[in-house]
Amino acid sequence: MEGPAVLVLAPEEGEAAGTGLIPGLSGFSEVPGVTYAIGPRKGIAALLGGPLLAPGTSFAGVARAAPDDVILSGNLSGEMGLMGPGPDMVPEAQLAEAREDGFWQAVETLDTVAAYDAYIAAYPEGRYLGEAQERRDWLRDAPEREARAAEEALDLTRADRRDVQRWLAVLGFYERGIDGIFGRGTRGAIADWQEQAGVAPTGYLDRNDLARLRADATARQREIEEEERRQQMQEERRDRAYWRDTGRGEDEAGLRAYLDRYPEGLFAETARARLDEIEEARRDVADRAARADWQAAREADTAEAYAVFLRDHPESRFAEEARARLDEIEQGRAENEAIAQAREEERIYAGAEVVRILIERRLAQVGAEPGPVDGRFTEETRAAIRRFQRHRGLPVTGHVSQATAAALMGMR
Repeated sequence: MEGPAVLVLAPEEGEAAGTGLIPGLSGFSEVPGVTYAIGPRKGIAALLGGPLLAPGTSFAGVARAAPDDVILSGNLSGEMGLMGPGPDMVPEAQLAEAREDGFWQAVETLDTVAAYDAYIAAYPEGRYLGEAQERRDWLRDAPEREARAAEEALDLTRADRRDVQRWLAVLGFYERGIDGIFGRGTRGAIADWQEQAGVAPTGYLDRNDLARLRADATARQREIEEEERRQQMQEERRDRAYWRDTGRGEDEAGLRAYLDRYPEGLFAETARARLDEIEEARRDVADRAARADWQAAREADTAEAYAVFLRDHPESRFAEEARARLDEIEQGRAENEAIAQAREEERIYAGAEVVRILIERRLAQVGAEPGPVDGRFTEETRAAIRRFQRHRGLPVTGHVSQATAAALMGMR
């Protein structure tokens, strides 16, 4: 059974005509009985999803309901439409399939992400849903695929990629490691730079991107170096001015003030050298004073003299010797006091001749070798007493103290 015919045309915007062809429909002869619809893809999609495939809608009704940018001509009958004169002509299920088929044919003709999205929205459970999603995703990923392929064609080495990261860092888009690995951080930095540069932010570089990025980074590096040079000149002017204001190194306070502000300044080495000279001169003066005071302490050779010297010159080169001599004097003083006390105790506990003879006998018994046992304490006897005291862990005085007498008399 023959039915009405509709020719739908959606010319590609801005597309050049092929050889021997001219854009538009000039010179085209319409065939009687055929309805013609021409317009942009979006308008044609709306036409197919609306009045053209609606049951019971005549061609005249379609023309009235068509989008403003879609032109209908040819058979514009008010009594017949593409789907027939009315809804009773064909079963509803068949009409629904026909509408979906017509919509799908139009979508395939347009072959855009928007067209496939429109089909998916209109027919979320449609017969062509899988094909629509697959084709839409493929078209949606096409820019990234093309961008990736363009970058792969550059055949960038690891060193080239490190250069790219350095350029991005110079431009302020990249703050991570310069490792030559294009991870998420690098891709994001490339996309940010592309967006700022007014190109598609794909995150991948083509030959033009690479050249522009290099040029941008080179220009920015020059700006940075020029700014650093200006700042360096300003800093040097301030450095020189402060050196002048602090006296050009003529006094210690000025030198220390300069080094405190400019430890690595233009005159830092000079300032340190002059401070070393000042310190050396100060040490010379201190050394001469210490030498004179040391000589005086040696001549006095008393604990008080050495204590005064150490108070005045605790870090001098004579300080260690002064401390040693002071220790000797204080130790000798303690020993003298112990000997004096032991001598007094000996007078009390061993003053009688008979006691002295007994003590000499005791010393002889322990092998201390006191000499003749005659009650007279000679130097030989004193040496024997010291040997006994040392053996018994008593204070070594050479005199018979109370503790020494008790130790000797308590022997069996």
